Amino acid sequence: MNLDGGHYFLTVLSPVQVDPWKDAAGRVTSPTSSLREVLATLPTAAQSAACVAGGRESPFSRCERTHFARFVVIDQPAFNGRVPVDSLVDAIRKTDLLTDQHVDDVSTAWLLWAVDFDPGTDRANDANGSLHDYLVNLWNVMGAELAAIYRHCYGFEAVKNGEDFARYIRRCQVETTMPFNDYWITPPPLPTISLARIGIAIGVFTLGMTVLVACTAGWWGLVAFALSLALSVYGAYRYILGRGARPFATAPNSDLRTVLKSLYLQQQFARFAIAQQGVDPVDLHGAFGRFVDEHQPSNLSQPSQAPGVIQS
Repeated sequence: MNLDGGHYFLTVLSPVQVDPWKDAAGRVTSPTSSLREVLATLPTAAQSAACVAGGRESPFSRCERTHFARFVVIDQPAFNGRVPVDSLVDAIRKTDLLTDQHVDDVSTAWLLWAVDFDPGTDRANDANGSLHDYLVNLWNVMGAELAAIYRHCYGFEAVKNGEDFARYIRRCQVETTMPFNDYWITPPPLPTISLARIGIAIGVFTLGMTVLVACTAGWWGLVAFALSLALSVYGAYRYILGRGARPFATAPNSDLRTVLKSLYLQQQFARFAIAQQGVDPVDLHGAFGRFVDEHQPSNLSQPSQAPGVIQS
């Protein structure tokens, strides 16, 4: 599901053009090659002090709702070898292992975009509205970079603003069937089972059994029994599917600003603990008070770890 655990998991597949492409220097190349060049030069998350000091931050860090983003160019599906079968069956059938099997192929390259983001407090339960708001906001803060990437894809020539971009991405979106929830530090609460629904299923089955006992002679009893059993099993099956389709609850303190603040405090407190080894308890108490005053654990804005920075 796209919206799960309090976060939106967006998966997008956009077809890449195949006609020759002329870059800014006048060189004729393929859209796939030009796209790879754009992605290769796109700043990623800063992972060292030198990267932070360099000032080339990921454009996604301008949106303080983006947890993770990745682009991948898919030229062809991966070939995993022949379809595995039982070697004994092959020997009996005298299968010629040198005969080629069908290999999946695509007519054009595809651009995969996977991004996880906070849906926003006002859109927490509105998947479509959360996605639309996020895409419009993302275009407003990094529209130039997005245009440089998606101009190589079919259909993007009609995109002129954030609203157009949101509609374009929605057209290319595929459902995320296995989201990765990485902020629960304890098992998430499981959905409760409705005793009323179970009681209804048991009641339907009991009614069928009653009819069976009342009609022991003839086929009507067996028909009633089979029908009640089928209805009970189908009802339980649909109920389980419905409960399984519900998203996990939002993990506590899992929005991006809180996560960044937590990472910052973790790093600062580790240094504080090392520096205070063997300190007198009275001095330790005073040092901890100064630590709280300096780093302000309840203030999510400042000081904190900057978006687009990976450090520990």
